[in-house]
Amino acid sequence: MVNANVLFALARYRLLETPGVSEAIALINQITEQGLHRTHPEEIALYYPDNYTFHYAVSRAYYEGPVPALRPAVEILSDDLEQSSLEDNDGAAYWDKGAPELNTAFAVLTLMNAGRRTRLIAKGIEYLKPRQFVPPGCRAEGVFFLGRSDGGLEIDWVSQSFTAAMALEALCRFALVNHPET
Repeated sequence: MVNANVLFALARYRLLETPGVSEAIALINQITEQGLHRTHPEEIALYYPDNYTFHYAVSRAYYEGPVPALRPAVEILSDDLEQSSLEDNDGAAYWDKGAPELNTAFAVLTLMNAGRRTRLIAKGIEYLKPRQFVPPGCRAEGVFFLGRSDGGLEIDWVSQSFTAAMALEALCRFALVNHPET
């Protein structure tokens, strides 16, 4: 997770020739090829819950950095998302690892960052759209960050605002791609 964020920052500053970059890229590609993001998510993202944050961070570095060498990892992560989507009673797609709004926003953004052309993106937007105007204080919170005390106490960082911001990013990116005149 940290490597993905650092790669993103280095790419934005055009510093991908920095020592350690190729090793960080190789590590991310290797752990996804081995499926460790599925079997040991707490080890690859120690301070982030298994809620598709890793998928989003890697895909963001790939697409927005850009870090093209992350393509193998992004393909695997996107395949996982396409296979793990759920469908609600209205036919909308969503992902649920405990916080469906946040999980769906991360999933939709990952698929968009990967350049996937799947109906799951539009169906994920269908899930997020009616939830965008939830009254303050009523939005579902998703855990974004974990802290652990020396005594083993786990502290979850949740934020309705962060969930709303990620959903809004997904909604806006989708609108810009599908309705660029607006």
